[in-house]
Amino acid sequence: MFDGPQNAPHNAAETHPKVWAGPISRAHSLSPNNPYLRIYADMFVKHAKTIRHIANNTLTQTGKVLLAIFDWYDDVLFAKAHQSLTYRMSVKEARAYLEEIEEYRRRAILRRMKQNGWIEEKKINDKVIWKLTKDGRIAALQLIIARTTEMLTDKKKVIVTFDFPIRANTSRDHFRRTLERSGFSFSQRSVWVTNKDVRHDLTHLIGRLKIKRWVKIFEAKEIPLK
Repeated sequence: MFDGPQNAPHNAAETHPKVWAGPISRAHSLSPNNPYLRIYADMFVKHAKTIRHIANNTLTQTGKVLLAIFDWYDDVLFAKAHQSLTYRMSVKEARAYLEEIEEYRRRAILRRMKQNGWIEEKKINDKVIWKLTKDGRIAALQLIIARTTEMLTDKKKVIVTFDFPIRANTSRDHFRRTLERSGFSFSQRSVWVTNKDVRHDLTHLIGRLKIKRWVKIFEAKEIPLK
């Protein structure tokens, strides 16, 4: 079934039981110099989906062995990617440590978003639910527009023009910064141009900012001069 290296032992379970015993916890057992790692690494990567399928759908000893290989090599990849951690602690301890760091990061992000007024906390049936506020939806749209990489075809461009009254100078400055961050280039007075396909999201953003009466969007194609 598996076309692993020809020098693989006929009975690996007897020759090196640790390979088949399940996840290996210490980094030194997962060294790239381990010959059994070299023997089974290529086989595992090529047949990972098959191994998982068999392990989850069989009650035989073979299925348990394959699942042990799967879990063992998952630890191998983790240890290789986090050598500075697994040198000082077990793979299990390193995973738990990184999970704690990730949880702290998530809480810090939620805290900053709440401070910025982008999310609000609601309790429903003893469960805490975070919901985007109006400002949060605007910030999300701005981020989506800024990170858009899809380009318009046929050398088309999106052109934005605006004419804000003096009383709306704050809105004008805010919108101008949004265009700058989104990759628009300044063409001339109150005219901004991009070749990114932001038409849909930009239309929604202008609506949420409630500045439709002062802004116009055009889709155009430059005509070369002869």
